[in-house]
Amino acid sequence: MGQRILGERVILRKLKKSDARDIRDNANDIVLTRHIPQVPYPYRLKDAKRFIKEAGRDGKKKERFDFGIEYVDIGHVIGVISLIGPDPKERTADIGYWVGRNYRNKGLGGEALNLLLDYAFKELKLRRISAWVLDANEASANVLRKNGFKFEGRQRKSVLHRRKYYDELLYGLLKEDYYKRNRRKCAA
Repeated sequence: MGQRILGERVILRKLKKSDARDIRDNANDIVLTRHIPQVPYPYRLKDAKRFIKEAGRDGKKKERFDFGIEYVDIGHVIGVISLIGPDPKERTADIGYWVGRNYRNKGLGGEALNLLLDYAFKELKLRRISAWVLDANEASANVLRKNGFKFEGRQRKSVLHRRKYYDELLYGLLKEDYYKRNRRKCAA
């Protein structure tokens, strides 16, 4: 994968050691960590440094691709988006993302999602992308639906997070649905 995927307002790029403070500042948010069990709270600088180190290692193995979401207006990383477990045989992968509190509800997460979907379908030749979200994370589910993902199922009380069980919702997007949706958008 190239160093950067360019969008209008965001750039997806490999994470650098110098991004650790930006990641820490944006991920250290109790609301964000309430909906993403993989992100600890409080989120410390050492957590960000460990994540960046692991992201570099995983990218080399092609088991997952983690990108910083850089907001062009400020030149800093405001979140992370990941393509997890691309399966070359089945041509599938999972996607996950988060955006810092000050940058939500501006369409930046949706733009980052579309950039990574385009890369996944065109460059990696995947045919399906899945996303799992906790049922309490309505904002993330909305971003997925707005970007063409379809609700496919619910695993009841499948995730223990902060001493409470949550349902996990599965959303999926097929390559052909992505292209149909984007052709309609371009024609409008």
